[in-house]
Amino acid sequence: MSATRIGSVLGTILLALGGCHAQNDAQPPAKQPDQTESTRIRQVEVDVGAHQALAKSGQKSHVGEKAVMVKETTLTGYLQVSDKPSARGLTVIQLLVTNPQSYGVPMQFNSGMTGDLWLMAANGERLWAWSDDMMFTQALRNLTLASGKTMTVNFDIPAKVMERARQGDYWQARLMAHNSESTKPLLMPQILPVQ
Repeated sequence: MSATRIGSVLGTILLALGGCHAQNDAQPPAKQPDQTESTRIRQVEVDVGAHQALAKSGQKSHVGEKAVMVKETTLTGYLQVSDKPSARGLTVIQLLVTNPQSYGVPMQFNSGMTGDLWLMAANGERLWAWSDDMMFTQALRNLTLASGKTMTVNFDIPAKVMERARQGDYWQARLMAHNSESTKPLLMPQILPVQ
């Protein structure tokens, strides 16, 4: 077995030993953007190339305005920077996941990781992942998000990562669950441009 393969296996084992924090919150997110009923259930996957082309041409652009594909999703999401730092004084980015359905949505997680947050360069290169510094349990978890409820996943961002983030980069958060009763995606990756 090569050293690279052994390192990969060891990395996988280490990731199997920890978890991330998520909380259920009965209140909808305070800073959620206005959305019509027809667009609330649609999540957009970003076309980074189109974003770059607009930015280079001098046209006003915003990550998320151009879409490669639109998929119907079961849940809606929103990514924001918390107005409160973590207990350790770090910047917190929050993934807010809401169930707009009239029924509870079952979610199955394959590990202790509820969500992941990536810092992405404008060209689509992953610069950092929250999970790189974490370890997660390898255990199936089932959770049902009740109708109208919001779940918040908090990501503490190390100071060195915040210093590395540049204008044009963006945060991308993913809910690490799948719907155990449907093939429809739960939530597309959520995007937040670096300010």
